[in-house]
Amino acid sequence: MRIFDPHIHMTSRTTDDYEAMHAAGVRAVVEPSFWLGQPRTSPASFFDYFDSLLGWEPFRAAQYGIAHHCTLALNPKEANDPRCTPVLEALPRYLVKDPVVAVGEIGYDSMTPAEDTALAAQLQLAVDHGLPALVHTPHRDKAAGLRRTLDVLRESDLPPITSSWTISMRQR
Repeated sequence: MRIFDPHIHMTSRTTDDYEAMHAAGVRAVVEPSFWLGQPRTSPASFFDYFDSLLGWEPFRAAQYGIAHHCTLALNPKEANDPRCTPVLEALPRYLVKDPVVAVGEIGYDSMTPAEDTALAAQLQLAVDHGLPALVHTPHRDKAAGLRRTLDVLRESDLPPITSSWTISMRQR
């Protein structure tokens, strides 16, 4: 059996996990960029993380016969720190890399104006790069967050997905 895991955070896992995944039939994964548990305080820390998702993780996964893809974004939680907003300007140079299959995770944490700005900007980046968006709903007040997310999505130029897509069908 061949399995595709569309949402897994391998950065925090050991190679034993890659070995077990391959034995279970996993042949491809998508790792969304995410909040690492402690706030990043500079764009450079994002760039180091993005470089890892684009280089080191695909290398580690390949050692076990697994194709590693990723999504990249400014996380909603960190969008509230003005020291991190320059990440939005640098994202385009990362979104053109082959392992990138979507812009994400984007969405809301606390539903602030800064998060509104980051979400709208990253939806536009998805449009500009022909990528889908991986949307994260907030952990708190999920219903209100979902409504707000849907409103912003409707206002964006991101086309709705009307049929299923695969990594091999990615538009450039």
